[in-house]
Amino acid sequence: MMRHSPSLSTYNSVRELNIIWREEMVYREKLSSGWRLKGFKEDGEKEGAYKPDYNDKDWMKVNIPSEVHLELFKRGYIDDPFFHNNLDKLLWIPSWEWWYRLRFRLPSHVDYTKAFMVFHGLDTLAIAWLNGKIIGSFKNMFRTYKVDVTDVVLRDEENVLAIKFDSILKGYKATIRNWSEWREKEWLRFRPRFRKAQMSFGWDIAPKLLTIGIWKDVELLLVRNGIIEDVYVRTRRVKEKEAEVEVLVRITSYRDRESLVIAEVLDKGEIICSGKKTLKGKGTQLVEFTFRVRDAKLWWPWDVGEPYLYTLKVELLYDNEPEDERYIRFGIRGVKLITKNQQGRNTFRFVINDVPIYVRGINWTPPDAIFVRIDKDRYTKLLRMVKDMNANMLRIWGGGIYPHDIFYDLCDEMGIMIWQDFMFACADYPRDKEFLNEAREEAKDVVKRLRNHPSIILWCGDNECDAMFHPEGHPLNRVVLKQVCEELDPTRPYWPSSPCGGERPSSPYEGDTHIWHHGTYYKADIYERELEVALFISEIGHLSCPDMKTLRSYIPEERLWPPNEDYRFGYHPWSLRRLKRLERAMKIYWGELPKSIEEYIRVSQLLQAEAYKYWVEKCRRRKFNNGGIVLWNVTDCWPQCSDSIIDYFGRPKIAYYYVKIAFSPILVLAERREEDVVIWVVNDTLKSIRCILRIAHCKYPDEVKWKYESEISVPANGVIVAKRFSQSELKIVDRRKEYLLMELLSKDGITLSKNVCFLTETRELEFPPEYMIIRLVKS
Repeated sequence: MMRHSPSLSTYNSVRELNIIWREEMVYREKLSSGWRLKGFKEDGEKEGAYKPDYNDKDWMKVNIPSEVHLELFKRGYIDDPFFHNNLDKLLWIPSWEWWYRLRFRLPSHVDYTKAFMVFHGLDTLAIAWLNGKIIGSFKNMFRTYKVDVTDVVLRDEENVLAIKFDSILKGYKATIRNWSEWREKEWLRFRPRFRKAQMSFGWDIAPKLLTIGIWKDVELLLVRNGIIEDVYVRTRRVKEKEAEVEVLVRITSYRDRESLVIAEVLDKGEIICSGKKTLKGKGTQLVEFTFRVRDAKLWWPWDVGEPYLYTLKVELLYDNEPEDERYIRFGIRGVKLITKNQQGRNTFRFVINDVPIYVRGINWTPPDAIFVRIDKDRYTKLLRMVKDMNANMLRIWGGGIYPHDIFYDLCDEMGIMIWQDFMFACADYPRDKEFLNEAREEAKDVVKRLRNHPSIILWCGDNECDAMFHPEGHPLNRVVLKQVCEELDPTRPYWPSSPCGGERPSSPYEGDTHIWHHGTYYKADIYERELEVALFISEIGHLSCPDMKTLRSYIPEERLWPPNEDYRFGYHPWSLRRLKRLERAMKIYWGELPKSIEEYIRVSQLLQAEAYKYWVEKCRRRKFNNGGIVLWNVTDCWPQCSDSIIDYFGRPKIAYYYVKIAFSPILVLAERREEDVVIWVVNDTLKSIRCILRIAHCKYPDEVKWKYESEISVPANGVIVAKRFSQSELKIVDRRKEYLLMELLSKDGITLSKNVCFLTETRELEFPPEYMIIRLVKS
């Protein structure tokens, strides 16, 4: 008979179970309210801002998480940093030092042996005092710092916590006269020294906005006997229907007492596996459990199966009284990255549970340059839109932040695969021992925090560092990060850099590649050559403008037309002359430059949408000679003209609808060639399908010139040529008004895929193509 654990359905999420507390248990409290904030142009330490009796009553009242620019904006001290050229007026903010203070008391009813302050995110150079004594110095916004304050914290009196954020610009004198000098001195030499979101120093997609503050939780931790430090659950092997799952639990006991560790695997609240082990003595010990899960249900990407999740409960007891507990959701699955096929030829494909998976992905960048504004609602909305676009992978770009835990929880639930970069991008990072050791500790924190998420299928060392600076590699991505992943998470593949492979890191013939040719027509020969041979495309994008409402949110009305690159239409700290490149591509695509802002928006979005659809369909015809394509990118960190599919405010561009069609797991598509039109059918599901292919040759708006219908079979996880039409068979009279409407239907009449093929270039069409695409999507 199986034992039952309390139902998880009572709670909104497994994570909420951690707040249920009994007196004898480890006490955890988020110190989120009651903080005060003030900036000092000079030295706040000299004024005594760290001292318990310092008068902070005139400071700003804030809650945590907090960011200085946002706090100042909310109170009207500064204008919106994202509007007009306001950022230029705010460069004084990161040159000051900023202080946070909190007064708090310990709960009187809690008995404890050890007290800790846990800082989950300090951005970036910080020193903390508790009751006037320094308890830590910190320099990495990505690390979690757990500080023992047992001898400093006061049991029965008021405690005062003070945190100073030093200016990251301290000692740096900017004498920048032009873009080239800025790029060389500040962006390439100064930026890489700091373990801070690299985009905050300015990027082609991000403002130069050096964020400051307590950007994640501060937690008080009181421990009586011992604590569960870490839990790691991993799939050892899956054989037929039985899976072997290993659980590693790290326990620290602070008293010389016997303890009991209980681990249980739950399936929908029912205990299906369990084990217990006894520990003796003080100190940190590692406990191992091995469970065999019968009739195991595997975690799959959403488009090929169910992303099934189990729950692991781990409990620590002393004298049969619970002291600490953890609940972790996990998936049973295996993952491999195949870079050589059976014939020894180069390939690049992901294999989940021994099944090759074709990647239809999009790059993920932070959806706000002020990171504390990124919350559960924002993540949920964007991830739902990602899945609605039929994407099955997100690549977490290495120039931003490691997303919050809820992001990965949602990806686990939704069955969205994650390619996870470490947060290093476009730099020749320092090679000294101090920097590499700091990077190692950061990677340890990150891997331990994220390794239980089945959605993560790859660790990647960095973004474009090999390609830009060291094709032969770097100690950071070839030694340090690789060692951490092999030691702490050997279940996942590690890839040194993106792009990487071959003598030239971005070679399309080996490894993954980034394809960037801004200003070039998306069907130009240079694109065609690379798309024909690329094994895996991890970045490819095209610029477009957001809609009018978004433009007006950051550009004054009098500046909207004509577009001016010297202004915020294309404003960013370093100019890639993006608008000029966009306009060059628009002129080829449209035959002339748009004559109004409304036309400019529409044409740029149409161009981007058609480029994405064309590139995706071209790659999918080559399945699995091409292992996948990851478009750049989901959304923006501030309002701008960019490659994003969804703008900063969550408004979809035209590309959203085109990508939704092109990413459909079952897809009918047309390849338009000089001599004929070839109809392909791609099936990314794991079931073969027998279906009806219908093709209608139409004249706008709804006149049907002729129809074709046939029954076809498409193999599981395969691609076929379903039909070829010669030019004479098509009987085209007026290409400007005619198109092919394609549809796949199941045997019982359910639509599996719809698509359209226009018979000439968009600029020649006498009807709006985007309305037809959007109508197909919405039908």
